[in-house]
Amino acid sequence: MAFELMARGASVIVADHDDVAAEDVVARARGQGHCAVAYSCDVRDPAEIGALFTAIARDAGRLDALVNNAGVFPRVTLQQTTTEALDDVVSVNFRGAVLCTTAAMPLLAPAKGMVVFIGSSAAEATTLDAGTAPYFQLYGASKAALERWALGTAPALAAVGVTAVVVRPGRPLLTDGVLAMDLPAEELSQYVDPAFVGVAIGWLLAQQPAAWTGRLLSARDFGSSWGDARA
Repeated sequence: MAFELMARGASVIVADHDDVAAEDVVARARGQGHCAVAYSCDVRDPAEIGALFTAIARDAGRLDALVNNAGVFPRVTLQQTTTEALDDVVSVNFRGAVLCTTAAMPLLAPAKGMVVFIGSSAAEATTLDAGTAPYFQLYGASKAALERWALGTAPALAAVGVTAVVVRPGRPLLTDGVLAMDLPAEELSQYVDPAFVGVAIGWLLAQQPAAWTGRLLSARDFGSSWGDARA
């Protein structure tokens, strides 16, 4: 996702709880002539979120966009659901996005700033009718909370000149976290490269942001109806 945005000319801040992974992305980006910088941040920790945006304010001064894409996918059934599993998925998928958004607000350029929330079709109640796996529910609930908060908060963000948009990939993303699960090849074949969503976000950032505020959009629409043939 970050490389897709950089290919469009964006300077990207990579924030990750895995310092090595973040630095690797930045090293590869700079090797390709892109502008990128890495910061360490575990969004489960409010203090680390505060430190992240303090550092960004010091080093960059402003943000054009914030992409809330941190996520975990706990593969637990109802019987396996513990307090720790619940707290982890909520603190990363929902609370982290809320706290990052509020911390970023002073840095987002009025009338141009955008906050993109990565949602999921798992948030839809209709997915319960599709024979979803028994470990899918906790993740779906956290994404439902995220989408509801993002769309409900959009008017307040718009009042200070910041656009809020929810983008649903429409397909599961092949992230490092997914690869670490050692899933069977048949299941992995359903996943797509995160650059798929990067196309959608890049397209949005090139538009007049305010026109999209409070919208829930599907990344699968890009290319077929929104003019980007690479989607």
